Amino acid sequence: MVEVVFNESAAGNMAYAMGRSLPFGGRNDIFSFPLSLSIGEIDENGISKKREEILFNLFKISSQEGEKTAAKHVKESKEKLSALMERAANGEPVRIWNSDMPEDACGTYWLMNQLYPIGQQKSDIIIVKLPNYEEREDGTSVCYDGWGEVEASRWGKMATLGKKLPVNLMRPMAEYWRQLCRENMPLRAVVNGRLVSVPETFYDTFILREIASRGQEFSEAEAIVDILVKYRLGIGDSWIALRIEEFIGRGMLSIGSFAKDGEAIYRRTLRKK
Repeated sequence: MVEVVFNESAAGNMAYAMGRSLPFGGRNDIFSFPLSLSIGEIDENGISKKREEILFNLFKISSQEGEKTAAKHVKESKEKLSALMERAANGEPVRIWNSDMPEDACGTYWLMNQLYPIGQQKSDIIIVKLPNYEEREDGTSVCYDGWGEVEASRWGKMATLGKKLPVNLMRPMAEYWRQLCRENMPLRAVVNGRLVSVPETFYDTFILREIASRGQEFSEAEAIVDILVKYRLGIGDSWIALRIEEFIGRGMLSIGSFAKDGEAIYRRTLRKK
């Protein structure tokens, strides 16, 4: 069975869980596609050069190795997609670990569009949807923001939540991804349980609200972390940092001190205007 996730932390957790609570498969069966498909243009087929440029813009904000990291993600994703298509065409089941996080939702629809040419009747697809919360045997409840947060001991139980995708559902899912591609908006988000196209300003209210709550001078990195924790938007730190760069460019904020060489550029203090 091919196991599909859409970020590296989920892939790492799954690899650790295999042989512990996930008693099947191996690391070679994990196919991770960390393509950040909820961000940027998506009007090109497959995994394009444009996707690599979008990843570079995201990674360069937090790492001096942004270009190398983007190229690595694209190269490995292309190789994995080719191998996945071959295995799926040979009738091997594909299990997709999905959630309401924008990357997982986009990845799932995107993959349906990739697999659709194989044929609905030939495909054997199982989707495991991350629950909004999990009740534990000790009476506690746990909420997860994504598969990267699921402990190794819980993956086996989560696997039992998997449901086989109905044959007649692949086509509309593939078509819906093509609709999102035609809309080609800057962002895609899950709103009321549905993946939709949204403008680049979609998360600005939360970012600006957090900035407003802080003092005249504040740590950019601390503000970003608090936004991620407080609002659980399902987006990464890089997009928030890019929006703050936009606010700086507009003159809404100024830079109080610069990051040291080798640090993420958002490790600096900012001042409100």
